Amino acid sequence: MASVLVIDDERSIRETLALILDDAGYEVQLASSLSEARALIGGARPPEVVITDLVMPEASGLEVLDEVKACCAGAKVILITGHPSVDTAAEALRRGASDYLEKPVRAQVVLRAVASAAKISRLEQDNARYQERLEALVDERTSQLEASEARFRALVDGSPVGIFEHQRGKLSY
Repeated sequence: MASVLVIDDERSIRETLALILDDAGYEVQLASSLSEARALIGGARPPEVVITDLVMPEASGLEVLDEVKACCAGAKVILITGHPSVDTAAEALRRGASDYLEKPVRAQVVLRAVASAAKISRLEQDNARYQERLEALVDERTSQLEASEARFRALVDGSPVGIFEHQRGKLSY
């Protein structure tokens, strides 16, 4: 299952989301602020999904979104807020948020949003790995073709008269 980081200044929200996600099998980490979350975001294994409150004392959820996007390109961020507005929802999505949810958040809504975000994250990671493998294969095959062409050119350039080909009983130059 995916790893999820929950950032919210309200302890009861953090713990409720942790219970919901833990019961669903997710690996959950909790932080009460962006400064507390930085160690987890920048760690050896950053979370695949981050759920953050939009309005917090130290930093807004949009600032969290920007920081997560800057350091963990593959991580998906879900914003939750008790004060939703079309403007903040549009801004969050424009900045790359995976979802924007209104408090109080129902368990099924959170689970659906996290599952979707985790799936997209995994697909993007798989796609990046496949692209790297394809690029390596193209580089390898290009080198083989260049080596083959060099051998052919050396054969042609080193031939004193030319190359003869024998097909169907005929000799051609």
